[in-house]
Order: sequence, then structure tokens, then C-alpha cells
Amino acid sequence: LFADIFPDSEIAKNYSAAKTKTTCKLNGALKPYFLEETVKHLQKEPFSLSTDGSNNTGIQKMNPITVKLFDVNHIYHQFLDIGITVGRHSATAEVIFEGTDHCLQQYNVPWYNCVNFSLDNTSVNTGKHNSLMSRAKEKTKDIYICGCLCHIIHITASKASAEFAQETGFDLDDYCIDVSYWFTKSTKRKAGLEYCQFCDQDYKTAIDHVSTRWLSLEMATNRILQLYRSLKSHFLSETGSQARFKHLRKAFLSPITEVYLMFFQHVFPLFTNLNKLLQREEPLIYLVFQEMQKFLKKILGKFVTAEAIVQGGSDLSKVDYKNLDKQLNDAHIFIGSITRAALTKGMKDGDIDEVSVNKFFDGVHAFYVKTCAYVMENLPLDDEVLHNAPCIDYTQRFDKVLPYSSPEEEEKLSDEFLDYQTMRVDGQKEEFYRMDIIWGYLTTMKESALTSLPRFTHLGKVAKLILSLPHSNTDAEQVFCLVRQNKTAFRDSLSLEGTLSSLLTVKMARPESEGSYYRFEPPDVITASKKVMWEYNEKHQEVRK
Repeated sequence: LFADIFPDSEIAKNYSAAKTKTTCKLNGALKPYFLEETVKHLQKEPFSLSTDGSNNTGIQKMNPITVKLFDVNHIYHQFLDIGITVGRHSATAEVIFEGTDHCLQQYNVPWYNCVNFSLDNTSVNTGKHNSLMSRAKEKTKDIYICGCLCHIIHITASKASAEFAQETGFDLDDYCIDVSYWFTKSTKRKAGLEYCQFCDQDYKTAIDHVSTRWLSLEMATNRILQLYRSLKSHFLSETGSQARFKHLRKAFLSPITEVYLMFFQHVFPLFTNLNKLLQREEPLIYLVFQEMQKFLKKILGKFVTAEAIVQGGSDLSKVDYKNLDKQLNDAHIFIGSITRAALTKGMKDGDIDEVSVNKFFDGVHAFYVKTCAYVMENLPLDDEVLHNAPCIDYTQRFDKVLPYSSPEEEEKLSDEFLDYQTMRVDGQKEEFYRMDIIWGYLTTMKESALTSLPRFTHLGKVAKLILSLPHSNTDAEQVFCLVRQNKTAFRDSLSLEGTLSSLLTVKMARPESEGSYYRFEPPDVITASKKVMWEYNEKHQEVRK
């Protein structure tokens, strides 16, 4: 490959690196090099720990361990260990935590530096007893564990849709999967372009929906609505005996089906916008509380009177949303202007009867009520850390990491916070759009031109600690995307604890230079790789003899 890329280079022509040499370089040189700086940081500074279990059915189960830390002027997400567990008890909290604890002990990383343990919301992870959370709190009682907000939002939408289906008989999840499978599994059906031409629509493929990913359901619904006339023409013109075909034909025969889809199209952005925000890479822990409040307020505003919301005060959990007298009637409940126009037209034309209309509004009310109930029960709306994160007023939670307990240190911290609040912003650089980059810059500021003392010594440490807290567990899940990209059906022999783990370490590592990877030329790695090669050849020759 190098010879083809650099045909004029003699070095490239003579370069060779087969499986053995490449594997040795990766495992014996590159991985230790990139891991060394990360471990040094974890031994001295606060960090967040994340893990997520694979759902494969193999003998070995992966529980990748990643960390989030503030280094220089940026938040970084680093890979620490693949976290392999084996045996019939490999998915239990006891075995998984033993592996996590062993990983930290192996690198001499103290648990009290771990300020957060980011986990999914399963009982194995966050249950009150016999879970990863309970075991982590035994190691350090002040560790912060919140669960994954993205999963809660997804489950909220799923639960609310189930309530809608119970009232109306229309299950959007099943409907989108049926449409996708009907065309995906048949080349002949995909070729039904004449229905799009007949209905004067551009040909588009149906989007596959995965039931465990709510974001795909929004895209699938939007695509079905774009092709609705063509799809309806197809199912009403064709004949078939399959159960899936009969189910879809019945749905397209009913005029209220399109109204159902339009309602979901209207309400989807409430969930997906928050979900996508929580999946962003930059640290957003300081925004989580207000975004949760905004989300709940928007949902309440869809079906509860403004007077009832105002009566609840600043605490939205006190709003009496289940009281029918406090809810908007069918004429005023928010279903989207396009949805209401389609519903009104269908009623006026006589296509949609009163029974179907009543069922629809019963489903809408059930959807909104279930959304509020699940959100208030499961989202951390009263979490102290999230509530105080914007004003960074919770150093006592991590007193071992931030030992500001003396009156003098507390006074210095208060002075720095006042200085920070009253800073002029007109002199700051406009390219600072990420909060971690902003604080990376603020911590380099000096008290004055006459002194080299930092302006925000104490407050900077507090801010960095807060920014190292994750706002969801998506970082851990992204590791599995890298796993699937590297351990494919054509490369299924990669050792999980060896080559694959090393690949993930290198791919997720930050190069020393802030520029492109081609500028990264660490001489120590080259020296180490030669040593590894020499040791391997030496042992290989002894085996031969």
C-alpha cells in the first residue's frame, strides 16, 4: 500500500510489515505509549469512569472501560481496558465490578479520584443492592452516579407510544418495522417504482427502523409520510396472503392512520432534540438540569392548561396534570397544525367517523400523561449535582479531590467566583464555544501583569471537575461502534484482550500535537517497537532450536 501511495520513495518501496510485525508494534509499543499519559493523569486528577456491557452471545463478554478527564484545556474520552468477563456469571454485577476494580488496581489508580461512574439504567448497573453502583459506593461513598439520560428519554417515548397503542390499537413501532421488512426482504417489491410515478412522487427507499433506537423511528415515520400516497396505492392495489401484508393493508385502508403518523411526526422532535443534545461530544453537564425542565414544561404545555402550570410554581412535579379538569379539551390540545388540518378534512369529507376521532384523542391524552408520569419518576429532576452544576456550588461532595475545607480556602474560592461573575466578556476570544475550552483558557489567566499567579486557582479546579462529569453514557456505547468497525466477519480472529484492545486504545487516544495525525512522530515508540521485534525474534529462534 505504501509503495502505491508513494511511488517515488525508496523507503516506501522497501517497507514491509506483515501480521506479526504490525501486531507487535501495536501491542508492545503504541498501546503502552498512549496509555502511559492517561494512567498518570488518572493517578493524580479527578476523572469519570464509564462501562457498558456487550449483548453478544459469545463465550467472552466485553465490558469496555473508558474514562473522561480534563487534560490541558480540553475534555477527553479515553479507552482504558476491554473488560473481558467469561463464564455463566459473566453478566453479573459481582464479576463485572471485579474486572473494573482489577483494572484500576493494575494501574494504581485510586478510587477516590473517580468522581463519577457512568452506567446504563439496568438493575445490574444501578440497582440499590448487589449492583455496580452499590459496589462503587462501597469503594468511595461520595461517587456520583446518575444513569444514562438518553436511555430514559428513549424509554419514555416507548412507554408513551405503548399507551397510545393501547387506546387506539395503532402500534407505530410494529407498523414501521412491518413497512421496512416488507420492502427490504424483496427485490421485486423494491422495484415497484410505478406507484411513485403514478402518484407523482420521487422514488425513495423505506428507512429501516431498529426498535431499540428511537431516533430511527422518527426518520422512518417521516419517510413513510413522504411516500404515503405511493405506499397506500401499492397496498390497496396488490394482493397477498401474508399476515404482514394483511396488517399493512388494513392500516392503509383506514384514513385515520395518516393522522396517527402526523401526530407522531409533530411530537417526535420533543424527544429526539433532547436525545441528540445529550449525545453531543462536548461537556454539557451544566445544561442538563435546565434542559430537563424545558422538556417537561413543553410536554405539560401540550395538554395542560396554562393556569394549572402556573399554579404548580417553579416545581413542575407539583402540576396536577392527571386531573381531567386541568387538561385541555380535544379542541385545544396540541397535536400539530398539519395533524389537526388533516383530521378536520377527514371528518368533513366523512372519511373519519366520530368513534375514530374519540379514540385518537384518548390516545393523545394517554401519550402525554404517560410521558409526564415516567419523566417525573425516572429523570433526576431533584438531583443536587445537576441542579447546582451551573453555579458550581458543591465542592463538599468531592472533598478528597478538592480539599477546600479551611476558612481561608473557602474565602479564596468565593473571591474567585465573584471575580468570575463580574468578568468583562468583550475581551474574550470568539472561537471559545465549548465550555471546557473556555475554562482551559480561564485557568491560564493571571491575576495581573505584575504577577505570575493564576487568577482562578481554586475555581478552575472546581470547574474542571464538573466538566469531567458525563451528561449521558453514549461515550461508552460508541466503543462498540469501533469494535464493529474493526472486528468484522472478515477480521473475526482479533484477540479481544490483545490486538482489539490495543486498536481501541490507539484510536481513542489524543496525539501529543493538536494538529493532524500525520504530524505525530514519537521516537520512543519506534525504539520500543524495535525492542519488541527483537525480543519476539529471539524467542522465536529459541523455539525453533
